[in-house]
Amino acid sequence: MKPVTVGFDGSDESRYAVDFAVREAQLRRAPLRIVHSILTPMAGGRHFAGSGWQPRDAIPAEVFEMIDEIVEQARQRDSRLEVQGEIIDSMTVSGTMIEESREADLVVLGSRGHGGFRELLLGSTSAQVSSHAHCPVVITRRPPEENPPPYEQIVVGVDDSPLSQDALRFAFTEAQLTGADLVAVRAWQFDVPAIEVGAMAFTFDRKLVEEETEASLGQALAGWRQNYPEVTVIPTLRYGDPRHALLEAGKRARMMVLASRGRGEFARLILGSTSHAVLQHAEVPVAIISPRAYADK
Repeated sequence: MKPVTVGFDGSDESRYAVDFAVREAQLRRAPLRIVHSILTPMAGGRHFAGSGWQPRDAIPAEVFEMIDEIVEQARQRDSRLEVQGEIIDSMTVSGTMIEESREADLVVLGSRGHGGFRELLLGSTSAQVSSHAHCPVVITRRPPEENPPPYEQIVVGVDDSPLSQDALRFAFTEAQLTGADLVAVRAWQFDVPAIEVGAMAFTFDRKLVEEETEASLGQALAGWRQNYPEVTVIPTLRYGDPRHALLEAGKRARMMVLASRGRGEFARLILGSTSHAVLQHAEVPVAIISPRAYADK
C-alpha cells in the first residue's frame, strides 16, 4: 500500500496539513509519511525518525526533535496508523516533493509555510509540484474540523479534456471514502456573435449551446456513475467565468478537485491567472491532478 505523504516544516499551516493527511491515511487505510525538506547543496541524504538521529551542523537538533514530536502526535491520533517521519537533504523543495510523489498514493501540502515550503502555494514551486507530481496533490486551506459532517460535498471541475477524467476518478474515489455528495461543475459561456457567410447569417443558439454542454457533462459522468453507484452525483451547469463558478460551488465543499490542464473554460485553471484565483481564494482544500497522477496506474 502506497503511503499518504505530507510536507511538514513546523508552521501552523503544515500542522493543519498533517491533520488532513492523518484523516486521508485513515480513510485509505494507508501508511502516513511526514517529510521535512532541508535545503542543502548535499542533496540526497535521508534521516528517519525512530532509527537513531545523527544530527549534523547542517541539521539542527531541534529539527529532529520537531519531527519526532509530530510523528508521535500523529500516532496518538490513531494507534493503528503506521507513521514514518523523514528528513531529506535537497536542493529544491519542489524536486523533493515530486520525487516523493512517485511512491505516494497522495501528497498533501500546507497552503503556506516557512523555510523550504514557503512558496508552495503562490510561487513556482506550487506550479511545478502540482503539474508534475506522480500522484494527486492536495493543498490544504484551513484547520480541519475535529468532527467534519459525514455528508459534505466534493466539488470537481469538468471539461472535455482527457485529464478531466482523471480528476473525476479522484473525486469519485474521495466521495466514496468520505460519504460526501459529488458536485460536478461544468462552466460555459456564450459570447460568440452571429457570423455572415455570403448572403446567409448564422446565429449561435444559446439554448442549443447550453443543451449540448449539459449533454457533454452527462456523458463525462456516465461511466463513473456506473462504477460508483453509491455516490450521489449533482451535475451542475454554471454560466460565466469558471473561477466564479468553482469558487461559489466550493463554499459548501470539503474539497475541490481540478485537473492541472484542460480545455475550454477550464484550460488555464492551473497554469494561468485562473488557477491563482482559485488557489488563492478557495476556502477549502484543493486537489490537483497532473497528467502523471494516474499514468502508471
